[in-house]
Amino acid sequence: MGGKRPDLLPLFRKDISINKEVKAATVFISGLGHFEMSINGSKIGDNFLDPGWTQYAKQAQYVTFDITDRLRNGTNALGVMLGNGFYYIPGERYRKMTGAYGYPKMIARVLVEYIDGTAENIVSDASWKTAPSPIYFSSIYGGEDYDANLEKKGWDKMGFNDAAWKNAITTTGPELVAQLVCP
Repeated sequence: MGGKRPDLLPLFRKDISINKEVKAATVFISGLGHFEMSINGSKIGDNFLDPGWTQYAKQAQYVTFDITDRLRNGTNALGVMLGNGFYYIPGERYRKMTGAYGYPKMIARVLVEYIDGTAENIVSDASWKTAPSPIYFSSIYGGEDYDANLEKKGWDKMGFNDAAWKNAITTTGPELVAQLVCP
C-alpha cells in the first residue's frame, strides 16, 4: 500500500538534418505523464505540465507546436524530458493517490514541409536515443528531486555525444486526441 516504486524519468534526443528551405514545420507530441520539448537547447512553447490529464486507459492528449522558426539549415537537435504527472504516481511521499498506468513514455511526429512542395515526417521510433534524466523522483503531489551531478550538459543541443545512450524502445499507448485550447 503506497510503497516505494522505481521512478524512471527518461530524456530522449534525436539529431535531424534540414537541407532544404522550410515552408512550415509542426510538431505533434504527447508525453505520458508530462513532457517538455526543446529544439537546439531552447524550450518549445511556454506551456507547463502538458498534456492535460485524461482517463489514460482510454485516451491521451497530444499538443501541437509551430516550430518553423526553430529549425535551421543543417543539423538540429530534438530533446524531450518526461515527468510522471498523473500517469505514474510513485508511492513514498504521497499515498492518497498512487495510480500507475505504466512508466513515462512519449510519442512525437515532426512534419517538415519544404518550399519545393515535398514533406518529411520525423517520428519517435527506436532511432531516438534515451538516458536517465537528473530528476530521480517526480510526483504530481510529492514534488521533485533533482541531482545536478547527473546532468548531461548540452544533451538537447547539436554536437552532443550520445554514443553511450541507449536506443529508445517502441511501445503502445492509448488513443491520441488533440488537446483543446481554452480561450
